[in-house]
Amino acid sequence: MIIPLMAADLFGLRRMGRVMGIVLTADGVAEAVVPMAVASLRDRSGSYGPGFALLVALAALGAVAVSLLPARVYIRPRNGQNEAVAGHTRPSVNKRLREAQKKERQAAKAERRAQRAEERKQRGPSAGSEDPDIAGIVPGPQPLPWGEDEPTS
Repeated sequence: MIIPLMAADLFGLRRMGRVMGIVLTADGVAEAVVPMAVASLRDRSGSYGPGFALLVALAALGAVAVSLLPARVYIRPRNGQNEAVAGHTRPSVNKRLREAQKKERQAAKAERRAQRAEERKQRGPSAGSEDPDIAGIVPGPQPLPWGEDEPTS
């Protein structure tokens, strides 16, 4: 899981497919060859010691290779400025426009809410205080839906 994340962060999404192709091919070859190499060393020496030493050496080599990777890779300059890739780019113009439009909509919504609250204050507490769902319902005993003269059984 960390290999694709590191590839995207270091080389950018544009190059991630190519980088992952190289990494996964090398990984597949290593998974096929190294166990046979360890088995061959075991057959020759009679011990797993040299095989484990080979694995430790390969792990150290991999750690050195990872430590030598660049911190960030910059893509071709646009408008005379370098842009870092993989989450380090500046917001695009479209994104800034969307954010500005969102702020405008939020401000308009807050203004409409304030206007409605002011209108409610001007109408007073009695106007509109009756719930339209229960308007006309009288509390207490209700008349029967059938006439008084019909039996209740």
